[in-house]
Amino acid sequence: MTLAPLTPDLSTSLVDVRGLVKEFRLPRVALRSGRPSVKAVDGIEFGIGESETYGLVGESGSGKSTVARLLVGLTTPTAGQIQVRGQDITRLRGSTLRVHRRNVQMVFQDPYSSFDPTATLADSIAEPLRTHTSMSKQAQVARVSELLGLVGLDPGYRDRFPNQLSGGQLQRAAIARALAVEPRLIVLDEPVSALDVSTQAQVINLLEDLQKKLSISYLFIAHDLSVVEHVSDRIGVMYLGQLVESGPTEAIYERPAHPYTSGLLDSIPVPDPHAQRERRALKIRGDVPPMALRPSGCSFRTRCPFAMDVCADEEPQPFVTTEAVTVRCHLHFHGPRLLGRSVRTLLSPPTVGAPDVVSAE
Repeated sequence: MTLAPLTPDLSTSLVDVRGLVKEFRLPRVALRSGRPSVKAVDGIEFGIGESETYGLVGESGSGKSTVARLLVGLTTPTAGQIQVRGQDITRLRGSTLRVHRRNVQMVFQDPYSSFDPTATLADSIAEPLRTHTSMSKQAQVARVSELLGLVGLDPGYRDRFPNQLSGGQLQRAAIARALAVEPRLIVLDEPVSALDVSTQAQVINLLEDLQKKLSISYLFIAHDLSVVEHVSDRIGVMYLGQLVESGPTEAIYERPAHPYTSGLLDSIPVPDPHAQRERRALKIRGDVPPMALRPSGCSFRTRCPFAMDVCADEEPQPFVTTEAVTVRCHLHFHGPRLLGRSVRTLLSPPTVGAPDVVSAE
C-alpha cells in the first residue's frame, strides 16, 4: 500500500485530465462570503482509455456537468490540462479547436431542449456534417439515414420534428447526431435520467452495442449509481468539485474507501425488505453546501459521521490502495488508520449503530 501522494499513470489514455481547475466569479450579492470566486472543479485528475467508459458520479452541485463542458470545449479551464491523444486541447484555437470538437461530442440530459424544435431530425443530425465535412447534400442524406438505422430508428424519421418523437426516440436521435462525425469520445451528461426505466435500459444497451461496434470511449455522468455500475469500467466520485475516490468499478462498489462513496452506495434500495433492514448502511447527513461555503480542510467533514479534528485543519492527501483506487480521506492516515481498507469496516451492526465521531491519534 502506498502512503505518499501518487499521481496515477495516465500516459496510455485516450483522454488525460491533469490538475483541472475551473473558477467562476461570484456575483456582487454573493461576496458576503469573502470569496471573489468559487472552484466548481478543483484540481481533478483522471484518464479515459480507448473503448473505455469512465463513470462520473456525485450529487447535484458536485461539478460533474462543469467537467463535461470543459472536455468538449464549451467553457475554458482556469488551470490544468486536458490532453486528447497527447494534445493539450486547452491551448487550441481556431481551426485546430474545430478538429477537437469533431473528435469529442456530447449528448445532453434533456433531448427536447437539445434539439431545435423548428428543424427536422435530418437537419439537426446533418448539422455536424455541414460544419466539419465537405459532404454533398446527397451524401448527407445517406449518412443521416445510416445513422438513424445505427441507433435503431427508422430512416423515415428523418423528416419528423422533435415533438413528434418520444423521449427515448429523441435521445436515440441525439446519439446519432453525436456519432455523425465519428468522434473518439462521447460525453454523456445524465443521458437517461429524463427517461422511464424501461427506456433507460434500451438506451444503455444501445450505448454498449455502439461502443463494441465502433470502439468509442464514453465519459458517462450520472447520479444513479446502479446505472453507472452497469456501464462503467472505472468510476470517479465527485464532491464539491473534487474527486474524493476513483478507480476500478468493482473495487469501489464492493469495497468503498471513502465515507461519501459508501453513503451514496448505501442509499440504493435493496429489493429484499429483510435484507434492507439488516444491512449495515452509512447514512450521509444533510445536503451538499453551496460551492461558496465549502468547509475548510476536508470538504465532506460537515456531513461525515467519522469526522476528526484533523479534517477541519487539513485537506486529505491521496492514498492509493493495492486495487489501484485513489481515495482522499484522513481515515486512511489518522484515527483508525484504514490504510486502504474499506470504510465499511468501521460500521457496526444496526442494533448498535455507527459512531458519530472517531477520535484522532
